[in-house]
Amino acid sequence: MKKSYCLLLIAGGLTLCVTNIVAQNCSAAFSWTNQCNVFQFNTSNPANGLTYMWSFGDGNTDTTQSPSHIYYVNNPGPHSETVILIVSGNNCIDTVTHVVNFNVSGLPMPSLESTNTDIPFTNCDASNNNPSFDLEVHNITVGLIDQYVLVWGDNSTPDTINPPPAFNFTSHLYAQMGLYDISVIATNAAGCVDSTVYEFYNGNNPGGNIVPMNNTINCVPAFVTYDILGTQNNSPGTTYTITINDGSAPIVFQHPPPPTYTHLYLHSPCEPMFDYSTGSFNVAIEISNACQTVNGNTESFLLTPPLADFEVDPEIGCEGDEFTITNNSEDAYYYMNNDCSTDMYAFWSITQTNGNPATGVTILSGSLGGNSNVIAQAGSLDGFSAQFNDPGCYSIRLIYRAGVTNPCLRDTVIKNIRVLPKPISKFSKSVPTGCFPLTVDFQNQSNTLDACFDGTYQWDVSFSNSECGNSGNVMLNTPPDAINAQATFNAPGVYYISLTVENMCGDSTFTDSVVVAGAPMSEITPIDDICGSGSIDPFIENTNTCYGSSPTFMWTLTRLPGTVIWTSTLQDPPPVPVNTPGTYVLSLISSACSSTSVSDTFDVFPIPPIPQISANTPCPGEALVFTNQNSVGLSCMWTGPNGFSSTDCEPVISPAGPEHVGTYCLVVTNSFNCTSERCIDANVLDKPPVVVTPDTSRICLGQSATLTATGANSFTWTPTTFMVPNTGVGASVVVTPPVGTYEYIVTGTNGLNCTNKDTVVVIVSPLPVVTAGNPQTVCTNQSLQLNGSPSTGGMGYWTGSFVNNSGLFNFGLNAPEGTYEVTYHFMDDNTCEDSSTVTICVLPLPTAAFSTNENFGCDSLTVETTNNSNLTNCVAPTYTWSITYEGLPCQSGGGMWNFSSGNASSQQPGFNFTQPGLYTIELSVMNQCGTSTATQNITIAEKPRTAIDSIGEFCNTAKISATSRDSSCLAPILTHNWLFPGGMPASSTDAMPQNIMYPVGCHTITHTITNECGSGSDMIEFCVLQGPVIDITSNLDTLCIGGSVQINNNSIGDNLEYTWTATPPGPVFSNINSPAPTITFPGPIGNYTITAQIGNPICGMVSWDKLIRVSAPPMADLDVIPDFCETASFTPVAQYNIPTDFIDSIRWWFPGGNPTTAS
Repeated sequence: MKKSYCLLLIAGGLTLCVTNIVAQNCSAAFSWTNQCNVFQFNTSNPANGLTYMWSFGDGNTDTTQSPSHIYYVNNPGPHSETVILIVSGNNCIDTVTHVVNFNVSGLPMPSLESTNTDIPFTNCDASNNNPSFDLEVHNITVGLIDQYVLVWGDNSTPDTINPPPAFNFTSHLYAQMGLYDISVIATNAAGCVDSTVYEFYNGNNPGGNIVPMNNTINCVPAFVTYDILGTQNNSPGTTYTITINDGSAPIVFQHPPPPTYTHLYLHSPCEPMFDYSTGSFNVAIEISNACQTVNGNTESFLLTPPLADFEVDPEIGCEGDEFTITNNSEDAYYYMNNDCSTDMYAFWSITQTNGNPATGVTILSGSLGGNSNVIAQAGSLDGFSAQFNDPGCYSIRLIYRAGVTNPCLRDTVIKNIRVLPKPISKFSKSVPTGCFPLTVDFQNQSNTLDACFDGTYQWDVSFSNSECGNSGNVMLNTPPDAINAQATFNAPGVYYISLTVENMCGDSTFTDSVVVAGAPMSEITPIDDICGSGSIDPFIENTNTCYGSSPTFMWTLTRLPGTVIWTSTLQDPPPVPVNTPGTYVLSLISSACSSTSVSDTFDVFPIPPIPQISANTPCPGEALVFTNQNSVGLSCMWTGPNGFSSTDCEPVISPAGPEHVGTYCLVVTNSFNCTSERCIDANVLDKPPVVVTPDTSRICLGQSATLTATGANSFTWTPTTFMVPNTGVGASVVVTPPVGTYEYIVTGTNGLNCTNKDTVVVIVSPLPVVTAGNPQTVCTNQSLQLNGSPSTGGMGYWTGSFVNNSGLFNFGLNAPEGTYEVTYHFMDDNTCEDSSTVTICVLPLPTAAFSTNENFGCDSLTVETTNNSNLTNCVAPTYTWSITYEGLPCQSGGGMWNFSSGNASSQQPGFNFTQPGLYTIELSVMNQCGTSTATQNITIAEKPRTAIDSIGEFCNTAKISATSRDSSCLAPILTHNWLFPGGMPASSTDAMPQNIMYPVGCHTITHTITNECGSGSDMIEFCVLQGPVIDITSNLDTLCIGGSVQINNNSIGDNLEYTWTATPPGPVFSNINSPAPTITFPGPIGNYTITAQIGNPICGMVSWDKLIRVSAPPMADLDVIPDFCETASFTPVAQYNIPTDFIDSIRWWFPGGNPTTAS
């Protein structure tokens, strides 16, 4: 079985716990027997391999298995102690505690005296050459003793004496000088043991002195080392006490002392707390042993250095302002001309912080002074005031020195001020004008750009107007409060740019303009349509340059569909002849910043040509068809036999017969009413059997259909639109028409020139309108269903990387991040097919990560970030930076910080932290796939703080342990420095120093702690009060009724309180709480005890009393004495008005009698 055991270490006060120990047999049970205060302890279960630890309850311990122990007590009577036994070993531990009770019926109280020393137990005649001494002692113990044991303290064998015979005298030879403890242990008949210890000194009269190692005059704080000389012949037991009257506690060494003693001086003897006119501290050494005390002394001169400091008001001002410099330095304390002095001298100087001489400075009051090595050239001690007329950063230096030359009596301090200019805003631009899009850099040239000057900047850009007919479009590419600016102008016009500069001295705004040019715009004179041949006159009616330079021109005359027949770069070219019919486009390109074009379309119509007509020779009953190859755009009028007329350009007479044979004439008229005429002879023959295959053709847009005619010798097709060849002649033709339904007619001619016709229909179906949709974004851990259009009326499918036929993209969730193109195909019910492509952006899940160049600082810190988050090129993530202030035990508020660069949405901004505390920088990276955050902790520490815990008052002496409440302020505490002036020890570097001893007096404790950022201190004061030491007398102890006693009080003690009483009551006190009241005794006569209760709340009260005898003037009344004959012998009797105890003396006179007087 495994258990846990704890071992209580009595000597060290520690508890050690051991787990998983297999329990064995190691019982700590024990028993004991005793006679009086002598005990024998026995373990109940001894075993090999065990160790024992006994604690007897009186501070003594033992490690034997069965020890014996004597309890030394001060008084007879019952006693009890707690005994603890810890047994360990054999992988186990056990503890047992018992309370032992015993009764001491009587203590032997042994007592000795030395018989051969002038001073009890002290021999002063030993030396290094003759150290031995035979000490003789006399036993003066009262009572019967069964046994004495004398332990001589020099490691010799103790002497045991068992009376009888009686123990009267004995001696012991000491071979070496030294201080020995002689113990005499006595046992009486009841078995009670007692002991008495005597300190025996075997040595000589001491000697020695203390002298400084050198006579250097030091500045505090200073360590001064002293040689301790002439102690080599002193004996052990000699004490050396060094006392220095600088408020420090005495230092005590036991023999042998160190060869030197080093003392830390914190003050000069010239400081007001001492005001020693000698300028030195007295260093005294007292060398003492049981034989004698000798003294030596020397002196040390110490100086307190000055601490230069001054205040500047204001620290930041404007050019022309007055700055007041006030000297706040702490004076030095030094010795000069046989006296202490604090005379100080100030030497001031002003320079620019870059070391250059200061300019534009006018001293308004006081003076700067000159060479600091020449007292006579000192400047104003209290400071000075000056007007700074030139802006800049200035350094003011103060050299504060004493009237004597000593390196430590001079201190220098430098403080900087800033003189700000009244702001004058100004900037330059990289170009004054240009073509849009135009990017212009604006260089700040204001007078506040020096790093010494505070200044804020605000840029503003606005659109004014445009003669180009557009609105403004401008983007400021830099933050509005940046020092320099950049703007991009995306539209022509006039823009105004302003810069406002502001500091505590005022503000200023400077404005300039940028002219942005656009493309020129021209208007031309429209051209009328022309009939037949002629010429045109190109002319520019108006040109708007749009702020640009004069444009260049390019004229072009094009006959559609695309034949360029004339060009010119002249602004005003000569007329241009046009003789060929057709549609013409006259265009003008005007070019400067960029180009614009304008055009006009006109037509040249020909005089209608003589019609090219023909007629078929049909068979009877068939149609007589007239054809006209030039009828497009013309109106027609046919006339023929039997009054035939028709306005059809290609009339048909059906059925035709012989009556229709004859001459037919055609008059054509164009849109300009121009006419031409032609006549032909028509005949009616047999028609051939013309057939076209297929009879109906179905194709898709972009496809062709082949049409084939049979049954005649030659064939003519109409219309020839979309036909290849486009002559329309041949048995087979190919057509590629656009979407629609088309009818083609073939005319077949046989060998008899008879014609017949057949018709074919060509149906062209459109391609389906296919769209794959808008570009889309998907995450790497997601699939995306694509939906193309149309999805009905046919069949659709998808092709491309990471997409299946049904349009599920990233179906395997394995598409890497990047950009992909996939295609949607669709075939409709007419078997027409088309496709569309869409772009897919595959985004990763965001992973926020960043690092900082610093994460710890004191008071303030500038932190730059590096964004290590994953990025993608197709869709950029958004960044959000935030700061969380977690506070600081040494601070309050919400933290202070700002962006040193960038802003909350920048990729990697910088931060300024200006208030100590714990900050957390958080970066949030977000895209459509999610959000990721990363944080970094920033610690801004400051110097630590300490508050010493309260210490109460003590009586006569104090033993304290100093504690404090320390705040590290985020930087670990590096050092503790406690100062205990007047205490022992006088200083400590422990965090919680223990057992500091203080004598009577009021004392201060100073605690200074440091961390990486500086130090913090606290000081408290407490007092060790002197308890009452009574020294009271009265001017009388016997007086008469109505008399008074005056109390004389020379008692000493701190804050003493008095309460006076009388027993029995009756006396009257002038003030029962006065230290020395007057006491009046109105009576009756008697003995009065006057009691005073004296003390303070800390040390308690003690009593003093005095017996006062109060009496009255005595009166006697003699009893009658009868007459006698001749001689007589009698005893006179008198009656007294007061008891005879209160009569000091009685005197009888017996004139003529014998005796003559009696008392």
